[in-house]
Amino acid sequence: MPWMDVSAQISSLGTRMEELALVSDTRFYSMKDHIDQYQTGFTFCFEHFQQIFERVRGAYGSIAGYIQASPAEY
Repeated sequence: MPWMDVSAQISSLGTRMEELALVSDTRFYSMKDHIDQYQTGFTFCFEHFQQIFERVRGAYGSIAGYIQASPAEY
């Protein structure tokens, strides 16, 4: 009955391969979650920087207008 041993080993190997595929799949989704979190954080920081830049640019425009105004306009 050596064929039964081979059949059992093949079945066991199939089960182990399924378990390995499941672990790999879980790790893939875990890595995807980390990438999504990084992208969300990066986007938040970029939008915050953009808001600050717009404020600075607006303030610079006000200061430049003040500097360029003639003394009679004060």
